[in-house]
Amino acid sequence: MNKFEKNPSRKLLLIIALITIATIIYHTEHVSASTTKIVVTPTPSAINTDGRTHEILTIELQTNDDAAFLAPYDIQIQLSSSNLNIGTVEKYVTISEGKSYVKADFTTTANAGITIISATSPGYLSEDARIQTFKSDFDSRLLVYASPNSMPAKPDETGSITVQIIRSDGEPYYAADDIDIKLTSSNHTICTVTEDLTIYRGENFATTSFQTTGDHVGEALISAQADGFSPGNDIINTLNYTGKPARVSIFYGPDLVLSDGETHEAVTIQIQDENGNPTRSPTSRTIYLSSSNINLVTIDNSVTISPGEFHGTAEITTYNQNGESFISASSPGLYPDYEEITVGGQIPTVINILAHPNMLLADGSEYDIITVHLLDEEGKPVEPRDDFEIYLVSSNTDVGTLAESLTIEAGNSYATIPFLSGEQSGKTTLIAFSPGVEPQETRVETVTYGLNVTLTTPLTIRINQTFISTIKVASNGESVPGAEIVWSVIGGEIIAEDQITDEDGIATLELIQKYNQLKISAEISKTGYDSNEASKSIRITQDIEQTELTVTILGNEVKVFTLLIGLAVVIAVALAAYVYLKYKNSREQEPDDLEIYT
Repeated sequence: MNKFEKNPSRKLLLIIALITIATIIYHTEHVSASTTKIVVTPTPSAINTDGRTHEILTIELQTNDDAAFLAPYDIQIQLSSSNLNIGTVEKYVTISEGKSYVKADFTTTANAGITIISATSPGYLSEDARIQTFKSDFDSRLLVYASPNSMPAKPDETGSITVQIIRSDGEPYYAADDIDIKLTSSNHTICTVTEDLTIYRGENFATTSFQTTGDHVGEALISAQADGFSPGNDIINTLNYTGKPARVSIFYGPDLVLSDGETHEAVTIQIQDENGNPTRSPTSRTIYLSSSNINLVTIDNSVTISPGEFHGTAEITTYNQNGESFISASSPGLYPDYEEITVGGQIPTVINILAHPNMLLADGSEYDIITVHLLDEEGKPVEPRDDFEIYLVSSNTDVGTLAESLTIEAGNSYATIPFLSGEQSGKTTLIAFSPGVEPQETRVETVTYGLNVTLTTPLTIRINQTFISTIKVASNGESVPGAEIVWSVIGGEIIAEDQITDEDGIATLELIQKYNQLKISAEISKTGYDSNEASKSIRITQDIEQTELTVTILGNEVKVFTLLIGLAVVIAVALAAYVYLKYKNSREQEPDDLEIYT
């Protein structure tokens, strides 16, 4: 006999423990299966450090199978950013009752880096999301180009000053707003410069002039400064110019140009003597020019320097491609020159279209969920110089539609646009495209939710009885307010009815029974949900007056049923007495037992 058979109480304790463990396991699995999570999605997840506030966070409720979950009541959610030096978020947002998501703001700083965004609320699981910020014009600086930077020591000779804006990584970019620049010369006995210069919105650089002031050999520092930018400078040297022409020299202003498809007067060709000092051209001289990579940049075929002049300028044209090219300059009888020019900057190569949340109710509503983002080949956000138009198409307009196009404004890397959900569930593919840029697509699914309906009525009623029937509408275990109810009654008359469920998902019907049969039916519908119906037949009870037969015995009225019961008892007693007497008589007539002797 084992220890459990010897000790029944120990066996009972084991059974109770097993039942408890099973209950806990079931409860845990049940809770996990029904727990809702909070998902954070930044759209886009990479932006520039512009110090602005961007509504790019989507805070969404989802089930464990990633389906959208409608808030049963207003849910307050707390947001936080792991690195406040990178960006900050709102402290609280609220997902309204009946909604599955809410948008939230993210504000960048001047610093590039990564921060983790968290969203929490009691009773809900949470998932984090990462946002990366890239350096923008917060840490930009000014580059100054004097072209040419060697001038004859002679009054009233003119050259050009170009001021360019670049980021800390050396990438040129377009100004988001007009930039006012102050220019100064450190030595007015050498040269002067125009003091005010503006780089206009949508431009990367601006050019003005400087002028030599005397016959002194020396140098002057040309400085440029502007609010929000690190200053820049370049040196101008004045030299003797009595030598004979021996070579040509190329000067850029600037030597890093944007791949913008534009034409720029950015090249200066100077005649120099054998020592590299500027010298006059005694006659009209043609300088022949060429580019080693005409897919990247092209230049005027030639430039003519007039007699008595020291230099001439030429135009270059860039294309939508980054790289390097060598510009060559030559002229008969002179030593040639070639210099490298860089074409850079961000080129929009990819249109990234994002949809969050990407699962919506098929309820005919408009949702602000679509973000279109311009990226370069490295995946960094691109802020176009001019307004950038992008075309959009939905593959299934019954599921949802959006505008035919949107515009990303100059100085921004993304734009948002609403999605109009259809009233038919299904999937649609959204495509974003623009000439010269790689298109992208994303998918949006619209769904309908099932309605669970409970119709409650009395089990039985009587003719002409007034009573109330109640209907409860729910979905995924949560009440559904605002559902439309269409009642139908056979065998009764409606006194009052609720045609829409209240905040608890309940609607009532008051009616009076008029006929022997009664059937109550209800059709329930709500946009975004599958319609449902419920019906119930009710049994009718009737009050029937019951009468019994009676007889009069000795002046007393006796019920026939009672009389029959009494007679039955008398007959039973008489029969029993008769059987007993018969048995007794038979025993008396039997002979005595015989004794047998041997």
